[in-house]
This record gives sequence, structure tokens and C-alpha cells, in this order.
Amino acid sequence: MSSYNAPFEIHVHGQVQLRGDVQFDQLQEALKPLWHYAGARSLADGATSAYDEEPGIKFDPKEHLLQMCWTVRGDEDFRQSLDEMCMNLNEISELGAAIEVTFYDAEFDEEEEDRGAESRDDFLMLFVGPNPAAIMQVQRDLLVQDVVNMMERHFDGSELGGVVAEIDKLFSQRFDDLVNSLEIGRPPRGSGGLRARWWPQAAPSALSEGACGSGSGEGAVTEALSAAVSASKYLAAYPESLQQQAARLLASGRLPEWLMERYPTPHGLRTDGALYRHVEALRQEHLRQTPRLDRVVYDSKIHVVRNALGLHTISSRVQGGRLKAQHEIRIGALFKDAPAPFLSMIVVHELAHLREREHNKAFYRLCEHLEPAYHQLELDVRLYLTHLEAGGARLWGLPDSASA
Repeated sequence: MSSYNAPFEIHVHGQVQLRGDVQFDQLQEALKPLWHYAGARSLADGATSAYDEEPGIKFDPKEHLLQMCWTVRGDEDFRQSLDEMCMNLNEISELGAAIEVTFYDAEFDEEEEDRGAESRDDFLMLFVGPNPAAIMQVQRDLLVQDVVNMMERHFDGSELGGVVAEIDKLFSQRFDDLVNSLEIGRPPRGSGGLRARWWPQAAPSALSEGACGSGSGEGAVTEALSAAVSASKYLAAYPESLQQQAARLLASGRLPEWLMERYPTPHGLRTDGALYRHVEALRQEHLRQTPRLDRVVYDSKIHVVRNALGLHTISSRVQGGRLKAQHEIRIGALFKDAPAPFLSMIVVHELAHLREREHNKAFYRLCEHLEPAYHQLELDVRLYLTHLEAGGARLWGLPDSASA
């Protein structure tokens, strides 16, 4: 972003406690959205503020502390850089922290103020941390501080214990809701247990003893794969009989072929922009009363080994004197190369969280309403992940040059 004629002077202020193992190179990469926006080639080059009296961006390696008092000239597009910076700092922070960002309208002058015009000044409060609990702790502490400071004008501090306790209850509930929204969906259990209809109807022929072989060597391989499937987190919620069928299908070597026959082609949503348009269109068609999505992206930092295929997050910002919630959906980058039904299942799961935060009956009914084959698709996705977990190759790959 060129600093010439930039409509805003943007000030970033805060300090973040980093993990003890974080090195300068890692911090430089995490803050790249800032210094790159400023037109610098490195953090050392871009750490200097637009104002000489400000210390800029400093890193204390002994205290493992990042300090920012830094101004850059820019435009509204700097908000995207802030989002990327926060995601990066989450990965290397030790504790939760608040970062204040102020947009000063560089084009507003006193004459306009005299005429009653309003400036475009804006203030954001961003939060980073190693996990949601750390971030919410900072938000809670700031809120308690603000409320107590205001109420101490009228009450003694010793009288405000009940107020603080109610704030703690609110944040405890918010944390529980967030944890529920981040868990990968588990197949719901009813009085009859898991429904067998979720199992692929084409599977029996691939699971015959003949397909798996009967020799002692092949039997040992089958037993080893069966043990691996039983230990797999992806199928752990299913009955043992289904896990055994999965083990036989995996041992036969036909699981990749079966998946490719069932889902022969990948989807074409290769860019974040195409993904956003697709997901937001679904939301507008089926869930019009839910909040508009601010961002939908593929995220390489979401690892299925962490039990997440996608994430729906709600971040709170203080903007323009009011608290504003931003809704994001992040899809594991693995599913950039996947069939459309797989992507549909994950998208539906995250969209359903806009209305139902917990994985309850209402949540799964909504998933089935949005995608009637939801449970079958979830099982098939889990089979694919089990294939990958066992060392299998990725399927449905497209050249990087492909576009939506």
C-alpha cells in the first residue's frame, strides 16, 4: 500500500507474551502482513513507525515479549492484514492479549468539523491467544475492569463481587458454547444406537473374505489394519461391526478405488473467493435469519489430526464505540482437493452452527435439512481420513493452476 494520499493513519498498539521457543524468524513471518503492507522487505525494515517518537515494533528475546506502538499510512484494506496477523500470532503466543488499532481520518480537517461533518475515525480492539480460553480470559479481565471502574463511582468495591460473578458466568457459558461449536460432528445416538444405513451400500462386495485373502500373511496384515481402524479417532463412535467392515475394506486395498467410483471428480471451488461466494449463497438461501459471514477461507493450519475439518469462529471487536461480532468459517485445506459432496458436508456442518451452537438433536436435524445425505457423507469422509491416517495417498488432486 502506497503511503501517498492514504486516507488513514493507522496506529497499532499492544504487547503479546510469546512462547519461550519462538525465534525472531517465526515472529517475522507472523508479522509479515504488517511489514509487507508497509512496503518493507523484512520485519527489521518495516518495524519503524511513521512517527519517529513512537518505538515501532520491538521484540525482547529475553522476556519473549512483542511490543507494538506503530503507525502506518493505509486504507480499509489494512483490516485484512490485521486478521492475518492475529491468526499468525495465535500460533506463537503464550498468553492472551489485547491489541488496540485506531484508524485516524487523515483527510478530515478542522474546517470540516466546524461545518458539522464527522470524521471516519474508527477504533478496534483485537484479541489473540494460544487458545479460546486464553483469549476469553483477556476479554473477561478487560470487561471486569471497565465495569468495576464505572460502578465504583457509586458503590464500594467490596459490594461488586456479585457483579463480577455474573460476568464470569457469562464468559463460562460463552466458552462452553465455543468448545461445542469447534468439535467435529459425532454421529448422533438414539435409542437404537447408530443407524446402520450410514454404511455405504456398495461396500459388502468389497468386504468379502475373498477380496481380503485368506493366507496367513494377508491375515496378519488384515489384523494389523483392523487394529489401526479400531484405534482410529475417525470411526471410534461407530459400532464395532462397522469398524470391522472398514478394516476389511482397507485391507483389501479397494477403499481408494471405491471412493473414486463413488465420487469421481473434485469440486471446482479452488479459491477463497469462490468458496466464500458458494457458502454465503447457501446461507442466504437456507438460513437468511443468521448473521452474514464476514469471511470463508481454506486454512492449511487446520489439521484433521486435531479433530477438526472446519471451524466456525465468532470474534468480538470493539468498533466505532460498539461491540461487533465477526463470523468466519475456515475449511481444512485438505478439502480444496475433494469431491463436492465432501465439501458440502463440512460447509453444512459449519453453517448449522450459525443457528445451533451445540451438537444436539436440533443441530443434526438442521444438517439433514440442508444436506439430506449428511450422515452418509460424514461416514464417507471419515473413511477417507482413515485411509490417509493409514498412510494412503491423497485422492482427487488438481494442478495448482486450476481455478474456480
